[in-house]
Amino acid sequence: MSLRDVALVTSMVRNIRTKAMNRDMRGHTIVRTFGPVTQEDIFAYVQATRDDPSRYRDGQCRVPPFYISRLLYPMFRYFLVNRDLHLNILRLVHGHQGVTWVNPICVGDVLNVSMSIGEIADTPAGEFINLRTVVSVREQPAVIGDTGFIVRGTGSRTGEKKQGEVPGREVFRSSFTTVKGQQMDYARVSGDKNFIHTSTLLAKASGLPGTILHGVCIAAMAANTLLDETLQGNMDRMKKISMRFARPVLPGEEITVIGYESPGNGEIFFDAVNGRGRQVVKNGIFQFSQEQ
Repeated sequence: MSLRDVALVTSMVRNIRTKAMNRDMRGHTIVRTFGPVTQEDIFAYVQATRDDPSRYRDGQCRVPPFYISRLLYPMFRYFLVNRDLHLNILRLVHGHQGVTWVNPICVGDVLNVSMSIGEIADTPAGEFINLRTVVSVREQPAVIGDTGFIVRGTGSRTGEKKQGEVPGREVFRSSFTTVKGQQMDYARVSGDKNFIHTSTLLAKASGLPGTILHGVCIAAMAANTLLDETLQGNMDRMKKISMRFARPVLPGEEITVIGYESPGNGEIFFDAVNGRGRQVVKNGIFQFSQEQ
């Protein structure tokens, strides 16, 4: 077991009975530098998310839409083990993910990243924490991320459950298949070796049916599907995506992304279901430029 694993387990034990996070930590910010981006890094992420490698050959500029997630786990981990935050890791699940693409990231770029705690609040599902990430290249923002985690069974649970938007007319269905063992591939490429993805025993101890795929891995695969279905693979037109995770995805499950007509121009609503027809992603919105 590495020293990093020891710190994670120590934090888990220390906060195992914690019922609420320290809300004085809101606004706490850290800054890191990563890079330069290499072609090898890109293809490692492509393989872990079962993306189409032809998108990233022949000197094409853009990295995969969710590529930055492979860099951010050390920063997430800083908050996971932070003594002052009082985060109960054993009950932690990925609840929401949003990404805004502002400028392209290319091979050779050095990335300056800031991450800060935004909201900490009670919800019907448990206590919620939002981490906001800004990735800059040459002092210009490139990607902005909003990541929400829920600590199940904690908080005062006083929040009211909100009704989601009623989807419009269905416009497409497209499926992708996850692979048994993919959670380990993604753990290696992202550095996120949280036990819910790597240890069947500890995953079951936290109330899950077994090891599950990373939420960002599912988000990346859903984004790739939307990219192909709505933009014919043109990443330059991608602007923003957001989604909520409804339930865990087990490695090997087939996932179907369902796109719905939106009343707004340049956007589409979507959700995703597993092979039993149960939602794994909901309240999805994908926004894009209408210019070809």
